[in-house]
This record gives sequence, C-alpha cells and structure tokens, in this order.
Amino acid sequence: MDTIRFFSCSSLPQDIILKIGSSLQEWRRFYVMQHKEMASRASEVIKYVTKSPATLSLEAGIYLHAVETMSSMRFGFQDVELFFFKPNLSVLLNLIGLIYCIQHLKPRREQVVDVLRQCGISEQLVWVKWLTLGRWSGGSRMRDDIVSRQVSLVDVVTGKEETVLRVLQRGVVHEVLRVCISTVDLACAPCSSSTIRNY
Repeated sequence: MDTIRFFSCSSLPQDIILKIGSSLQEWRRFYVMQHKEMASRASEVIKYVTKSPATLSLEAGIYLHAVETMSSMRFGFQDVELFFFKPNLSVLLNLIGLIYCIQHLKPRREQVVDVLRQCGISEQLVWVKWLTLGRWSGGSRMRDDIVSRQVSLVDVVTGKEETVLRVLQRGVVHEVLRVCISTVDLACAPCSSSTIRNY
C-alpha cells in the first residue's frame, strides 16, 4: 500500500487515490500471472530439449523445433533473457534462445551483446558441425564436406561467425545434409543423439 500512501500525500481526491491503488494492484496481479505463464512455457521448451538423458549435442531438427515452439508461444526478449540466458543452463539452451531472438525478435545486435554480457554467457562456447553435399565437378560428385567450428555466443551475434549463424538458422536445407550443435568437440562426440543434459 506504499502507492496509496504516496498518493494520499498529494492533493488528489480520496476516491481517485483508491482507484489508482486498485488499478496498480490489478496490474501487479496480471504481471505475476503473465510471468508464471511464461515460466511454464519456458519450462515446456526446456523439457522438450532435455527430455532424455544422453549426450551433449542436438540435431538441427530438435533445436529448430524448439525455436519455432518459442515463436508460437510468443516469447518476448525479456522472457528469453529471464528464462534462457541463464549461466546455469546448458549453452545449447542459451544458443536456442539466441537463435530465437535473432530470427524472430530481431533486436539490435548491441542490445543482445549487452544482455549476454550482463547474464554472464557471452563467452560461452558451442561447437557447430555441418555436413554439406559434395559439389559436382567434371561430371563426378566430389566428397561430402564436414565443417566444424567452435564459436562463442557473442561471435554469433556480432557477425564474426556469419556463416555459422546462417547454417544454424537454416538447418538442413538444400546442400546442407546435417547440422549439429554440441558443448564438446564434435570430432570426439558425433551427433547421433537428439538430447542433452543441463550442466
């Protein structure tokens, strides 16, 4: 009731002061309900991504499905910051939140970089590996090409790793046959599983 006390010191009539206090309490209730709803939705996405105990990697189909689910649930930038940019979550969940922001919310790069730094996850590293179809040359197809890169979350945002971001956003399309993200070097941990654990 601090708000009512604040307004009662002013020269406003008592009935207006009570209406203001009542409106603020309704707004607070609405805000708390919204927060709980978004927390529940975030929990659904996190459970989907981490549903089975297994390895430290995700195939493109899994993480892109999570990104599209976040879009259908209408997460805002602050929701992503609050529920997905936590340092105690797997960097893969941080990355899913980041891909969602870049692809669907389109905030300014500087804003995202600032938030990643404030949350303490900007330098988190993730391995991205993709397999591209071999090109045709002289009537025969060359070998398929495997590319593996270790990138920080901030590098994905700033454009330093533009190719990686394009691959992450597109997933398996046209010449890209397979995409996988991992918390470890994918040469040591091939993408054969679609689940991760939080560490």
